[in-house]
Amino acid sequence: MPGSSGAVEVRRPSARVEAPSVRVIQLAPPIRALFDSLEERILVWQPPSGTTFPNAMLREFLAAVPDSPSLLAALCSVAEAVWAESRPRLLSGGRTDLRPTGSFTQEFTVQSRRFLCRGRMLSPDPLWSSGLVLIALQAETRREPCALEMRHRYGLTARETEVAMLLANGCSNTNVATELHVSRHTARRHTERVLAKLQVSSRAKVGVLFRTG
Repeated sequence: MPGSSGAVEVRRPSARVEAPSVRVIQLAPPIRALFDSLEERILVWQPPSGTTFPNAMLREFLAAVPDSPSLLAALCSVAEAVWAESRPRLLSGGRTDLRPTGSFTQEFTVQSRRFLCRGRMLSPDPLWSSGLVLIALQAETRREPCALEMRHRYGLTARETEVAMLLANGCSNTNVATELHVSRHTARRHTERVLAKLQVSSRAKVGVLFRTG
């Protein structure tokens, strides 16, 4: 998501969150495709109804982790906090304006696993008159995977271990290519070999495997 000057850091105490009954936004196909193309795990949250849309990378991640409803509930709670800080205020002459939102970050715990996310408010638009809140789920912060242990356990090469560590932290093939200074084609081949050796079907499951052993 685009950065913003004057970032506001929001950190609230962790709390157990009950899974909500989630309603999914019915986005127009071009808008849905746009959010699905983002190489981040993004939750789109529409105020004031609280309808949501997890993009492709977030849907893949949620399908791979245990207790995904509670994780989704926590993300919705962060979105509500962003909205509360950024909701439109009535100005003179019947005009409305948004408070500056900056960038919001929060850590939270779900089933003894710690996650980090960041969020921001998009201004009202003809397509979303009340604005949209975007929440990006970052890497799990519960504990760092042990590279040497995983390398020996799964017979990974040094390069494959590097790739596996990047995948475990949510990197896309583009991110892997950038970090390792290789082409996207080479990054994709490395990723395919790592997934095969780890016997998992998606990059989202690499992080789960590394953190649960």
